[in-house]
Amino acid sequence: PAAMPGRNVIQWDKDDCADLGLIKVDLLGLGMLAALEEAIPLVKAHEGIDVDLAHLPPDDPQVYAMLQKADTIGVFQVESRAQMATLPRMRPERFYDLVVEVAIIRPGPIVGQMVNPYLKRRAGREPVRYAHPSLEPILARTLGVPLFQEQLLRIAMTVAGFTGGEAEELRRAMGFKRSEARMRAIEARLRAGMATRGITGAAQDEIVRQITSFALYGFPECVGGDTRVIDADNGRAVRIEDVVAGRAQLATTLACDSDLQLRPRRVLEARASGKRMVYRLRTALGREITATAEHPFLTVSGWCKLGELREGAHVATARMLSHIYWDRVTSIEPVGVRETYDLRVDEDHNFLANDFVVHNSHAASFALIAYASAYLKAHHPAAFACALLNAWPMGFYHPATVVKDAQRHGVQVRPIDVTRSDWKCTLEDGAIRLGLRYVLGLRAEAAARLVAARPFGSVTEAAQRGGLTRSEIETLAHAGAFAALGLARREALWQAAAVERDPASLLARVRPPRAGAPLPPMTPFEETAADYAATQLTAGPHVMVHLREGLRAAGVRAARELDQVPHGAWVRVAGHVIVRQRPGTARGMCFLTLEDETGTANAVVTPPLYERARVVINTSPLLAVEGRLERVDGVTHVRAARFRRVEAPAEVPESHDYR
Repeated sequence: PAAMPGRNVIQWDKDDCADLGLIKVDLLGLGMLAALEEAIPLVKAHEGIDVDLAHLPPDDPQVYAMLQKADTIGVFQVESRAQMATLPRMRPERFYDLVVEVAIIRPGPIVGQMVNPYLKRRAGREPVRYAHPSLEPILARTLGVPLFQEQLLRIAMTVAGFTGGEAEELRRAMGFKRSEARMRAIEARLRAGMATRGITGAAQDEIVRQITSFALYGFPECVGGDTRVIDADNGRAVRIEDVVAGRAQLATTLACDSDLQLRPRRVLEARASGKRMVYRLRTALGREITATAEHPFLTVSGWCKLGELREGAHVATARMLSHIYWDRVTSIEPVGVRETYDLRVDEDHNFLANDFVVHNSHAASFALIAYASAYLKAHHPAAFACALLNAWPMGFYHPATVVKDAQRHGVQVRPIDVTRSDWKCTLEDGAIRLGLRYVLGLRAEAAARLVAARPFGSVTEAAQRGGLTRSEIETLAHAGAFAALGLARREALWQAAAVERDPASLLARVRPPRAGAPLPPMTPFEETAADYAATQLTAGPHVMVHLREGLRAAGVRAARELDQVPHGAWVRVAGHVIVRQRPGTARGMCFLTLEDETGTANAVVTPPLYERARVVINTSPLLAVEGRLERVDGVTHVRAARFRRVEAPAEVPESHDYR
């Protein structure tokens, strides 16, 4: 059952929905949007700075310096191991570089062997080349590498003579997961068409591989050049092609806000997107527009790609430039290859195009969120980390890693405290105070009672006023949450064992004696282990700190020290395994990320070694890796040769495994 009365949530295959003509809306990036929404008020309240995500400095040097170093834990879309391994090679310097970064690390470009050629060409180490000279007008903008779906469609039309209808069939086949048979038939037509034009051998194979491996993973863009957009300063319509060419000025345009009101918004960029396959959409009131199949339109059910719209769908259009009217789609037909263009617009990230409400391109929209999250991490790290902790579960990394990353960036993190912590994490004088939500097994309603009952002076008062269960009070004690009452952890546990939690009991007013527990205090290592057991994170030392002396004696380096090790040297490194991945596109290779008190280190495991060592790799929370260090374009990893389980009397947080 859904939260809304009378509604139910069901699981259904997305492609079956499309076959039945049901509207499908993808909800993407919502976890990070929640974190951004939480971070901005924190910055305002604690730093006195108004952050407007729609007016961030577009090419902030500190942001791009951070991205180039792959310092992106917590940053939307670019925090995965693959993205972090690409950023130092990509070295983004402006927003469009970030758009490409988001678009390129996807299964299609990876399987199509497009990533390395693009990066080498961008770095100037490989000349830009084309499988056939006729592809140069199509692929010049992306250095001879197809990154957008419409590039693949135009390739088919150019080298194999596909008609607009056949290109549309190809697009649908690429977007349908059960279309292997259709793709084989289309591949045969592609090869036959190329053969008649004299394209054979390796060139033909390369083109076919690019098209058939790309699937649905490219990010197409844009509208036709004759599309008219509104100059909000004077109300006149101007051709988007003229804006890009500089024949018309466009500082602001009209966009649709969340209340379906048309508002003037600043135009951040107007750009040409090259020649692409476009389609003409017509409505019952005679409106029409040409756009690529993947360009999103606003419908009564949310954003929907043009290629997924059907006759009878209702799309948002502007009436008299004052309000939204839902016009009915009457036809969608292929037009052919045309020059295409797009705008990047502030705030609402959409604009009126021939009176239709259309969205910025998909990759650009993702890149906007990535840039916003990177900006907050670079300039407001405490608020950003606090927001990530409150928005979890989300993102790629466990909160324990978010905490340690924040600390490495100079953010003070304070432990859970029954006298100061709220349910959520908060900011105190620029420091993060961990919230009660991270105490395992503590109910939200019990935490609310505990917060409302302050101040209290003993474990007994906290237990009785909060209505805490025995396990809740013991977990709080184990986590060190009573330290502000002058109690060490085992003293608090001793007090918790003597608490009468029933306020109606005759013993309710009896306070346990303040005498210390007849137990030795926890060692620092035991306190770290207690933090992990009670909260799965720690504001104290990383678990590897306690092991460092012994590891160093065994020749094991800290992660940060790898920067000083020359390429090809034999090294040992150890840490908490926070990521294990073996993507289907990697031909059996396994990738590990180890975290210690200084940062993270990456290890690469070959398929034969993985098969031999899979038990220790998959069952060791703490792992030592030995192998040869490799460094290419600022990306460092250890090519593993041997592994050793690192024993420690602590249960560390779970890793991000094979997802």
